[in-house]
Amino acid sequence: MSDDLRPVPTLDPLATGDSPATTEDLFRFFIQLHRSRTTYYKLFAHIGGSTEAGLILSVLWNITFGARGSGAAGADGWWLVMSRENWMDATGLGDAGQDRGRRELRERKLIEEERKGMHGRLRVRLSVTEIIRRVGTLVPPVGEEPLTFEQKKGDM
Repeated sequence: MSDDLRPVPTLDPLATGDSPATTEDLFRFFIQLHRSRTTYYKLFAHIGGSTEAGLILSVLWNITFGARGSGAAGADGWWLVMSRENWMDATGLGDAGQDRGRRELRERKLIEEERKGMHGRLRVRLSVTEIIRRVGTLVPPVGEEPLTFEQKKGDM
């Protein structure tokens, strides 16, 4: 196993009884932190209706089209199956925040959800066409001043 892929040690000496983390440990921690970051698009919070919705939409967008995805998802993305624990790891949102964010996105038709399979696993996918349409309402024509979100809020 290469040095940069080794597990990151616990950095809380009180929790483990170990001595404080070394510079090398901290370096590995920040490498791991960098690898697990989620790009958050504030625009998605505007079209999604809340910070939670924007965060969930950002994660879905990054998985579908970002560095983690190939970008070949098709018109409305892939169906994605993630457990609540996976969603919590990706977003930091608990059950209530996940439910609230997904509900807002469903109501705005920015995501589709379905339960499928033996255990009724929740599948989610982007409605890329609707996302593009809504983003387009916020982008001004060339040569015009952009409207504020408050000015456009009624149109959404």
